[in-house]
Amino acid sequence: MQITPTTPHLGCVIMASGLGKRFGGNKLMADFDGQPLICRALTVTDGLFSHRVVVTRHADVASLCHAQNIPVILHDKPFRNDTIRLGLDEVTRNGDISGCLFCPGDQPLLSRETIINLIDAFLADNKKIIRPAFQNTPGAPVLFPSWAFSELFSLPEGRGGGFVAKKYPDADVNNLGENDFIVDYILEKKHSKFLQGLLIAFVAAFTFVGSMYAIMAYNNDVSTIEIFEKVYEIFGADNAQQVKLLEITYAVGLALGIIIFYNHFAGVRLSGEPTPIEVEMDKYEKDVDDTLIDRKSKTEQKGKKA
Repeated sequence: MQITPTTPHLGCVIMASGLGKRFGGNKLMADFDGQPLICRALTVTDGLFSHRVVVTRHADVASLCHAQNIPVILHDKPFRNDTIRLGLDEVTRNGDISGCLFCPGDQPLLSRETIINLIDAFLADNKKIIRPAFQNTPGAPVLFPSWAFSELFSLPEGRGGGFVAKKYPDADVNNLGENDFIVDYILEKKHSKFLQGLLIAFVAAFTFVGSMYAIMAYNNDVSTIEIFEKVYEIFGADNAQQVKLLEITYAVGLALGIIIFYNHFAGVRLSGEPTPIEVEMDKYEKDVDDTLIDRKSKTEQKGKKA
């Protein structure tokens, strides 16, 4: 979804003011999937709102936003209601908006699909507070209609948008996204470079020898040499010559075909598309996740029956 002239103006406040006391530091800049965690919220909300601003206490977050030309407010206010007030004041200052999404900056699994579903639900009824939920437990982000702005501006000290949502129990609660998912937390382990190099060399040699015999067996099965000899005979070429054109072009073409098919050469990716191996591994990982989730669900159901 992209903002169009017929789409009601919507604001978005990305709340990035948490101190990360339990995390032990600024978790918004912690590495997640190769980039700072805050980038997740920036990416999934990009292009969906007429006005968007990041509100933060962290100078490094502000610098990251400046580098991406994303409006940001750097402040030193202590409470959550301060973050809401500063962000809402900024997005409403730039023009009339019919609603505003308040999105935490520390949700690593937040998807663009969830944001779009929230917007679609709001456009269907822009008088209700829209928020995602799992098993009737409400979550974030939350999309507030314009009638709630006055309440958000006057939140009690230390309170967040949930304070307003609880006052209006008729707010929509939509079950969005995946019902179940698996999170892998992998601790970084230090490996011996010598053993790692030895393992790589073994795998490379094993793969090379296996591939070589597979190609030789295939060529023997389809009688490739006999086919070449027949071609030489048809064109009157000397079949006894040491270097043969067909063998050379066949070998070069086979190597080029493998490189193009697997989209890699010496660690260099030839295009931005995933390789066949990456596609198959992705399918395999999804199948494993589905199996684990299914087993877990069956175990829980058996426990309830018992």
